[in-house]
Formats: sequence, structure tokens, C-alpha cells
Amino acid sequence: MRSVPLASSGCLLAIMLSCICGSAAALPVDHALSFDGLTQFVTIGDPVQVTDGPFTLEAWIWMASVTDVGNRILSNRHGDNGYMFYVWLVGGDTVYLSLALNGTLVAYGTLTVPTQEWVHVAAAWTVTASDKFIKLYANGLDITSAGYWPNPIAVTDQNLLIGKTIDGGFPFHGLIDDVRIWSVALDQATIQAWMDRPVDPSHPNWSDLRAYWKFA
Repeated sequence: MRSVPLASSGCLLAIMLSCICGSAAALPVDHALSFDGLTQFVTIGDPVQVTDGPFTLEAWIWMASVTDVGNRILSNRHGDNGYMFYVWLVGGDTVYLSLALNGTLVAYGTLTVPTQEWVHVAAAWTVTASDKFIKLYANGLDITSAGYWPNPIAVTDQNLLIGKTIDGGFPFHGLIDDVRIWSVALDQATIQAWMDRPVDPSHPNWSDLRAYWKFA
């Protein structure tokens, strides 16, 4: 169980191929990264391309606030290329967890967890000979309202960003921790079993792990 971290300031060299831009802060509790919703984000020196699917994106997030233009969790989008995983305020207090591919919103679901609480979020794109569907999860529960994408993801020429996108910004306001990218669509049982555990070689999909940033 994650607790609300204490705020701190300063810079952190996160983990392999990472650099902090705009001074995203390391935190003394849970070691999450803090983003101010304005200028703080993380640049990864690799776009982590997953072009033909399948894939899974995962992260723990703590939303201080959400805007109607959206707060980006993870993005390598540039124009109509790449992927983007984010939350956005639809209307009133309704927040959508969303996935965009090639600049198109392809999956969304209502995030019932309020702001200022930790929630594990995941997007899994399953690709088979007969179907190509997307599932969105919050705390291991399927919240998908719509999710389908039949095409490859166009290769991007941008780095991967945590906390914003290169196209227009859309900065995240809050905390992000334990970011994972897989080249396989994890099933719900696996997400539920591992969302509270550090990934190690005993994970059934260890060989499919493309990137892992645990800010510890």
C-alpha cells in the first residue's frame, strides 16, 4: 500500500538512459517522481518503440489534479506517430483513462478512483490473427468502455517522455511511479498479481519486459 509522499525538491537521475528535465523531484517516501503540472517531466533517451503490438503499459499514479485537455503519463507521440497514455477530465468530475495510438484516441474508460489517491493503471493491446483489442485497467479491474486498434503504430522519431508529450505539453500534475512497458498483452490476472510487486525474473513474462523504471 502506497502512502502519500512528502514533497521535496531537486533533481534525480532516474534509471538507465533517463534524464530529468524541468527538475522532476525525487521523493523520500515511496521514491515516486513529482510533477508540478507545468514544467516538470522526464525524458528517456529511447522512444521504446512497440510498433506492431502487442504491448502493455503500466504505472502507479497519484493525481493532484486533472485538466480537460489531459495529463500525459507516458508518451512517445510525435504528430500522428507513436503512443500516448493519459488521464483527462471529461466533464464534471468524470476522469477518463485513455490510450491514443498514431494520434487517435483508441481506448478509454472511466477512472472512478478520485484524485489524491494512488491508483495502478494499465493499458494492454492484444494482437491475434482474428482480433486486435485494447483493455484498460485501474487497480487491476477492467474499466474499458471502448478499445480497438487494427493497425501498426507508426514509428516515432521522438524520445519517450514521462509526465508530458512533445506535442503541446499536456503536463501531468501529481506523482508517477513504477513505469513498465511490455511487448506482450498482460492478462488481468497477471496485472493483479504483480501490480504491487517489483518485477523480477520470476515474472511469467520477464523476457517480454521492454522497459522498467522503479524510482527507488
